[in-house]
Amino acid sequence: NKIIDITTAFEVDLKEKLYKFTSGNLRIDKSEFEVIGSINTAEKLLDLKFQGLNTNFQSLNSLLSSDLSKHFRDYNSKGNVYFRSSIQGNYGSTSIPSVNIEFGANNASFFHPSFKKQIEDVNVEGYFTSGKTNRRSTYRLDLKHFSCTLEDRNLQGSLALQNFNDYHLDLVLNGEADVNTLLLLMPKKYVKAAFGNVMMDIHVNGKLKDPKLTQNFNANGEITLQNLSFVPTGKKLPLNKINGSLMLRNNDLAVSNLEGFIGSSDFKLNGFVKDISTIFSRKNRQYKMQADLQSQFIDFDELLKSNFASRDTVSSQNKQYEFRISPRITLDFNCEIRRLNFRRFKGKNINGNVVI
Repeated sequence: NKIIDITTAFEVDLKEKLYKFTSGNLRIDKSEFEVIGSINTAEKLLDLKFQGLNTNFQSLNSLLSSDLSKHFRDYNSKGNVYFRSSIQGNYGSTSIPSVNIEFGANNASFFHPSFKKQIEDVNVEGYFTSGKTNRRSTYRLDLKHFSCTLEDRNLQGSLALQNFNDYHLDLVLNGEADVNTLLLLMPKKYVKAAFGNVMMDIHVNGKLKDPKLTQNFNANGEITLQNLSFVPTGKKLPLNKINGSLMLRNNDLAVSNLEGFIGSSDFKLNGFVKDISTIFSRKNRQYKMQADLQSQFIDFDELLKSNFASRDTVSSQNKQYEFRISPRITLDFNCEIRRLNFRRFKGKNINGNVVI
């Protein structure tokens, strides 16, 4: 569903059935690309090269399918953005030519006109190849030497994604980011506002669909949360002053001194989740978190009417509470709570084990 205009000059050899493009201009939506190369209809052979003209972010976005590009239509860029591509090989009922694409940015910035903030100093080298056989199993996407600045905070990384039938991911990300800036660049479906800082140094490598993920998937690194605050959409309570560390070691997630407030209730968690690789599996997703939970005060009346309530509980506004949690999640908390309020019950110095 793209509007494509082609203006070109070419030479024709009818005897050899060869069409040679000496110059050409290809327009997709509002983006322009230079086209040169040849088409040999006798041998069903393509040899075409494309290069972006006055390239910006929308030049790259125009190449996406309509259902994807519509989400990024309002974003724009400044600085040097480039795009080059080639289509080479035989075409026909049994063969498809290979596609190779180079794209990237040098000291560019990306922004949405409605937002006051932007991603600055963007540098990245991107490569895509369909492979010699041009099958999804031979597709490969690389993002190399990525770096950018978000509100004077630096972020670097790289990404490699290959075999689009059985995705193999290699992701490296390190640096820090302002959560409010990140939120402005994304749809506000679940969070109305967010503040704070996230520091990360992570490396994820492995297959995303393999049912035996523990043998083919590895996640390591650390994510540090600094004074995070979230205001969820709807009538849920805000999460404030969240600090702590999430450490990844050989697919296990360790939670260290994760503390903060949900409404007027406070919490501090230290624990772990075994083998988070199952998050990427469509089958047999099971998560078990074992942790020590400490709190100075928990207001169950407030929590069970908002963040942890079912829709039925909130809508009925009666005296019955209903707590729902996914059957795939198991919680095993060793609790130490100084004060707890629930209706007429006022508890103090509560210790014990809670398993859900």
